Amino acid sequence: MWFKATTDFATFVTAVVELLVLLDKTMVDGPAESQFSILARQIDDISPVWGAYEVLVDPPDHLTPEVAGNDDLRDAAVMLEDALLEVHGTASQAFTMDVGLDGSISGCLGVRPVPVGGGYRLDIGFRGEPTNLRPVRGILDALGNGELLTVHYRSGHAFTGGQFWEARTSVAGFPQWTFADFAGYRVDQEKPKFKAPQAIHDAIGAPDDRSLFSWVVARYTDGWLICDDGSGEVADFLHISPDGTVSAIHVKGARNASSNRRVSAAAYEVVVGQAVKNLPFADANRLRERLAAPALAGPACWTYGVRVTGRGDFLDSFDIRDATDGYRVVVVQPHMRESHYRDLRREGVEAPQSAERMRLALLETLLNSARSSAVGIGSDLEVIASV
Repeated sequence: MWFKATTDFATFVTAVVELLVLLDKTMVDGPAESQFSILARQIDDISPVWGAYEVLVDPPDHLTPEVAGNDDLRDAAVMLEDALLEVHGTASQAFTMDVGLDGSISGCLGVRPVPVGGGYRLDIGFRGEPTNLRPVRGILDALGNGELLTVHYRSGHAFTGGQFWEARTSVAGFPQWTFADFAGYRVDQEKPKFKAPQAIHDAIGAPDDRSLFSWVVARYTDGWLICDDGSGEVADFLHISPDGTVSAIHVKGARNASSNRRVSAAAYEVVVGQAVKNLPFADANRLRERLAAPALAGPACWTYGVRVTGRGDFLDSFDIRDATDGYRVVVVQPHMRESHYRDLRREGVEAPQSAERMRLALLETLLNSARSSAVGIGSDLEVIASV
């Protein structure tokens, strides 16, 4: 719960005490379950759980301190960040996953929860013969017992942290979609395929670069654009429009380039999480200080679509902004297709909840939550997907 910033710790404590008193008075009028029905509730009987439809993996940057301190689990989170995990539910808690790397399926894994101690672990193993053993084996090892996974079920339940929970998924649509044309670009390639950071910056926008980074350069030609991709980045790109609005642009490639790709909340989770994590850079002083010291000798920069040397033009434009000029967050992730989105939305909230519509509801819940964080600091969130 967010109330407001307080001037000192004593004021903060006073506000918290008043809040607890109000909650106590409110709960006298009814049981806590009715007061907080929107919250998740742990369940012991998992017999009603069925129809797994999506698996989310904890991103490396969002691990708890206890998990982050485990090198094996952190390495597993890094490995799974870009893995393809396509879930196929059953009439029970068990399910299968088509898995692979680099946007292609290499095999199938079977998953079933097994009681252990006071909770559950996920028993995960091969289902059939993989077409490419190496990536499937690597994914299987990284999945472990499901410590990094959250599994969502059509029955309205979720598995996370070794426990099953009953939770509600909102059906409210996300209002800030922008559907753009990515023709001529690789929707599943985030940046030029170089390992060295300077080589990546040098290649952005080159005639043979069809990555999403190049698409950003082609789209944002009105104003000043810099690439901040690299260690400790604020965003992949930052743009200042002629009216002084700063856009922090975060880019992520689609899980695959198929014209029939299905909805995936997992495709957006990492990049949206990164965008929320870096919201403190909406503070102009903090952002100015960070951008004045680029990690590379030659960061990629453009002024009105023309490549220039150094961030001088960008910083000069930044310095003449005033406190009323806007700041917004933009996520470029073309995995969602407009035609598919419109079809799912036309089905209406009263239609039977297919796995695909449940995935859409989960995705838009994720985006609405992130947008509320952005709006809370006077910003907003736009998500650019594919026509």
